[in-house]
Amino acid sequence: MDEELRSMLTVIIKEIRYVKDDVQELKEGVKVLKEDVSVLKEDVKALKEDIDVLKGDVKVLKEDVDVLKEDVKVLKEDVDVLKGDVKVLKEDVDVLKEDVKELKEDVDVLKEDVKVLKEDVDVLKEDVKVLKEEVKDLKEDVNILKVDVKDLRDDVNNLNGEVKVLRVDVNFLKKEIKIANGRITGVALMVENDTNKNIRLLAENHINLIDKMNESIRASDKTLMYEIAVDTLKTRVNRLEKEMDKIKKAKRVTV
Repeated sequence: MDEELRSMLTVIIKEIRYVKDDVQELKEGVKVLKEDVSVLKEDVKALKEDIDVLKGDVKVLKEDVDVLKEDVKVLKEDVDVLKGDVKVLKEDVDVLKEDVKELKEDVDVLKEDVKVLKEDVDVLKEDVKVLKEEVKDLKEDVNILKVDVKDLRDDVNNLNGEVKVLRVDVNFLKKEIKIANGRITGVALMVENDTNKNIRLLAENHINLIDKMNESIRASDKTLMYEIAVDTLKTRVNRLEKEMDKIKKAKRVTV
């Protein structure tokens, strides 16, 4: 019995030792747990603070979400308006496409017109080239005409001078003829021989003067007129001679 008791006590002692060891371990574990709990408390405290911050952030986020909801609502309305605008723009684009199509057709027509115009311009260039040559020839002709006109002006000036001289001579001749007529009627007997001679000399002198004038005047329309005037003077001189012949005959009959 004693041995059994001893054995049991030995076992119990061992068990107690194990229990002590376990208790010691438990103490150590509890100590560690206490430390861990302290750390956990700190962590929980920090978590609570973080949760409070998160709650504030969530509140702010909710407010932001509400604002975003309003913004999204406005955006939806804007999108609806934009959809309407896009629809109108599509219609405008369709109209523009038609206009562009018509413009392309017009451009094609214009290209054809421009092609025709280019051909016309080429023809005009040729015509202008020909005209330039003709104008060049005309300029040369005009220069020649200018020289001719200058010569004609000189001739006309000379002719005017000669005409003035002719007029003076004609006026003088008229006066001489008038004086001669007066003398013939008043002194027919006294001038029978001398007057005939003087008249003939006067007529011959005027005829010579007229011939010289005809030689100096160029053949032109005005020259022909002057020759007609001179012929008229010759006719009048001839008439005067005939009148003198009549006077002579009358004198002879009287004698």
